[in-house]
Amino acid sequence: MDATRITTANDQPNHQERADLTLFPSVEWFESVREIANRDRAFRRLGSCDAKVGVRVGERIYALDFEAFECAAVSEIQEYALADADFVLRMDPESWRSLLTNVKDNGGADSEHTLNTLDVQSGIVQSANPYGLNSFARYHLTLQRFFDVSCHIETEFADAD
Repeated sequence: MDATRITTANDQPNHQERADLTLFPSVEWFESVREIANRDRAFRRLGSCDAKVGVRVGERIYALDFEAFECAAVSEIQEYALADADFVLRMDPESWRSLLTNVKDNGGADSEHTLNTLDVQSGIVQSANPYGLNSFARYHLTLQRFFDVSCHIETEFADAD
């Protein structure tokens, strides 16, 4: 799989070393975000979040386990494991690229790129039960902050094959 880097307004004009880039989607990318979020006071100030969140990027699927005031674990999972998720954030790779590039450009998502807005416009949140959808409504600010702190990561995007 080939990979390309998105250049954003916040990037330095000189080139970055490839070792400084983190490929999205990957467990390493989600781990990097998890580490930053867990140290972020604004993330912790949003309160306790107890949710198992599926993240689908095209055919790749990840699980984010939020417990109390932190994201406790991230992993890549198979589709059958989504049955354990409270809800799934599902977008194609280009939509994720658009969201994360916007986050990088603005230091957080603008009003057109929040998870809540994307759900209202495109139905990105899916759940097999209504309680799962209630969990998204309850914790969406925590999830938004989780993705917003990705502005601190130099992200490289995998090209869709």
